[in-house]
Amino acid sequence: MTQTLFKLIFLLLSLALNFLPRYANADICIDLFAIPPGISKRYVPVNLAERLGDLELAYQQDPLIYSTDHNGRMKSKSAKGDYDSEDRQKWPPKFKSIRKLHEDLAGNWNSEREMHLIPLYVNDGVENLKTTSAWAGFPEDLQKLFESGKYLSTANINTNEDQVWYAKYAVLMAAAPDSGGVSLDGVYNPSTTNGRTGVLMQKIGYKFVPVLIHDEKTNQDLLVEIKGVGAPDRKFENSSQHPDRGGLSPQFAENEFQNLENVAPKIDQRGAKALATFSFKNSKRNQRVQAMLLRLAPSNQRVSFREDPNFLRNATTNTPVDEQELDRRVAHFLGAVIAKLFANGTVLASHPENILVNAELNEFFLTDHSDMFSVDEFPKNLEGRTLTLDSMIYLSLKIVTELPTYNDKIHFAIFREAFAAQLSTFGLSPEILAKLSMTQSIRELSKLVNELKIYK
Repeated sequence: MTQTLFKLIFLLLSLALNFLPRYANADICIDLFAIPPGISKRYVPVNLAERLGDLELAYQQDPLIYSTDHNGRMKSKSAKGDYDSEDRQKWPPKFKSIRKLHEDLAGNWNSEREMHLIPLYVNDGVENLKTTSAWAGFPEDLQKLFESGKYLSTANINTNEDQVWYAKYAVLMAAAPDSGGVSLDGVYNPSTTNGRTGVLMQKIGYKFVPVLIHDEKTNQDLLVEIKGVGAPDRKFENSSQHPDRGGLSPQFAENEFQNLENVAPKIDQRGAKALATFSFKNSKRNQRVQAMLLRLAPSNQRVSFREDPNFLRNATTNTPVDEQELDRRVAHFLGAVIAKLFANGTVLASHPENILVNAELNEFFLTDHSDMFSVDEFPKNLEGRTLTLDSMIYLSLKIVTELPTYNDKIHFAIFREAFAAQLSTFGLSPEILAKLSMTQSIRELSKLVNELKIYK
């Protein structure tokens, strides 16, 4: 009798919920139809503000990594991750982004990463929107959104809080947890999660999928990344200690936009490309001007993403790739691309997390083009240090030594040979190339490059 009564009550409640208006009383009533079947029972009417942090649990994203293959088609892979007692993947998935740090950088790198799927608010206030020719391939609804003066961010700047529950767009972000950040009110918060760049995702049915733009010139599917989209905890930092947490300064946005437009095409036609940039005010209170950069990328897997076996698998053949072999391939790429940059009068201040890799783990691309500088800009102040051109060239060549399995005897030789081979295409004499091939360390190579001025 008791069991029958409970069944009747459950049936009546289900019928009542089905007749509720879809957006009625949105402050306290969750849209059950927007939650995937099987977990909507977890979302009974609650105070929205208290449960914003649980929203991404409703959309546990899988897969997490998207990369183009050698044919330019987008492939995907999952993180192996941890599983609970009911064989469900723990959210958010955790992995590491590893760099082999040197003494001058020790202690300044948090290798921990979590993959978050963060719904986006629609805010008003786009200023100075600048787009490229790739904008024509952007979905029409998104073109109209930005062109009407609206933008997407993890933070609620000037819009109705309720809308995040019905978010049509999200970003998939590899964020750094427990980084000892500062909260919005300036109070130390050891659990602050940092991040500001994510892959733009669009909800189709019950699933978020990446927004893709097809590049006809290279026959590639490309992801859309938003840099400066806001922090994973759905806000921009406005304290004096972290004025740009989650955000991007207009100066750096413009610098990267110009590098993507003018330098990147000379280095790699299949790599990252500019889509748009604009500025906005990041809060009603502070009115601080920040910027966002929308760029196209062939992958969201960085070569530094390790300690998850699925990240070291060829997504086309589903076969593992040895970690040392991967770093040998990256060393060759770095030697060639740094030589190309030098030949174009540009130096690179970067690290392995700013190198993307394709689905087969055999093609690599630079990202974060704000880290490129003309040789004419030096001496230059970077992150509190005044660097001469000589010191910047040394740091640029030294990037290869941060690969997780770097070994002087193996990786330096590969890097040096690729560096010299690429420079040979720019007309360097056999005598100079022979001298380059005799160097035995990054320090020796750097000294020779500076002596011979192997840059425009």
